[in-house]
Amino acid sequence: MKTTWSLLIGCLFGIIPISIAQTSGTKQASGAKSIDWEASYLGETFANLRGGRQTGANYLGVLNLAAEYSLKDLIKWRGGRLILNVMNIHGSSISELIGDDLLASNIDAQPSTRLQNLFLQQELLDSTLILRVGKQAIDEEFLTTEFSNLFLHMAAAYPFTLSFNAAPWPAAALGITSSWHLHKKWTFHAGFLNADPNIPDETINRTGLKTYLRPSGYLLIAEASHHMERSFARLGVMHDTNPYQDRFGTTHQGMTALYLTADVPLIDLKSGQAGTIALFATVSSALQWNIAPIDLDIRGALVWTKLHDKLKKSQLGLGYFFPRVGDAAQTEPTLPIRTEQFTEITYRLSCTDHIEIQSSLQYIIHPGGASGHTIPSAWVAAFRLGITL
Repeated sequence: MKTTWSLLIGCLFGIIPISIAQTSGTKQASGAKSIDWEASYLGETFANLRGGRQTGANYLGVLNLAAEYSLKDLIKWRGGRLILNVMNIHGSSISELIGDDLLASNIDAQPSTRLQNLFLQQELLDSTLILRVGKQAIDEEFLTTEFSNLFLHMAAAYPFTLSFNAAPWPAAALGITSSWHLHKKWTFHAGFLNADPNIPDETINRTGLKTYLRPSGYLLIAEASHHMERSFARLGVMHDTNPYQDRFGTTHQGMTALYLTADVPLIDLKSGQAGTIALFATVSSALQWNIAPIDLDIRGALVWTKLHDKLKKSQLGLGYFFPRVGDAAQTEPTLPIRTEQFTEITYRLSCTDHIEIQSSLQYIIHPGGASGHTIPSAWVAAFRLGITL
């Protein structure tokens, strides 16, 4: 199976330069693109300044190669596109020093070269309806907002009440998803994906090449998003068909969760500061609290965009995140189970269209608390550089 995937990936990336050469005349004549590609690199240094297991620093980097190929030029498939990306993750995790459960960095993953997305996309009804079939990550079309993605902590964008068997970054799962742009302000998303604890488990599925045709369960998700000129909101429901156990060891089939997340402008600034202070907020809850490892997730942040006329591509965010540990985690009454929570202040600046820098300071409260550890709260600083070609 791994050999087959490797050959397929190699062929797909090998086709790219050949296709560009063969279709360059067509693209110049019609303006249509047969291939879109992107190479990006994120490099970061985190330092545990105080608390946690021990102080120290690390380096972590991710090289991402992505391609989107128009099937119209290859096999005359109108509206069809093939999308894939391969990542190389290298370096060490700062969480080894902190001892936290939720991971301080949103690119924290085991060192590997792995396939993430590989799916076919079909556009219908004048591109208002988009269908995707194949291996895809759930947090690229669902769940997140612009401001939730501003923060560097892994838990900032993904509501953990939903399902531990879903496939957020860097994992992806086989499935079918759709996006229906019903109106300029409304979009409806739906998905049916494999959900198996082995899919996001990087020890088992480090390369992302394993395919689970018979997973232990499935993930169903439906979401409506409303977008205006400067505000955005998502309301969704997710159901995981996998079995879950309560604190007494009784098995229950399936878990359902609801979530609401929004970016809302609050204040328009003037007097030479042409920015906006906005509110980011998320509330998500499992409907079966007795079986949810995290039953309630509340997070909120203030985000100041365009700090000055000369810093138009800048954002400053201050947030607090509270994913509450549920009763299902209290399997041993003698363990001092506590909710790991955190605050983060972060600043991001786009220096050019291709270079972005970001700094962050996090205060992680009760790191490792969900695992019964009594580790001192930690102060963690970070600097990240992003390059996109």
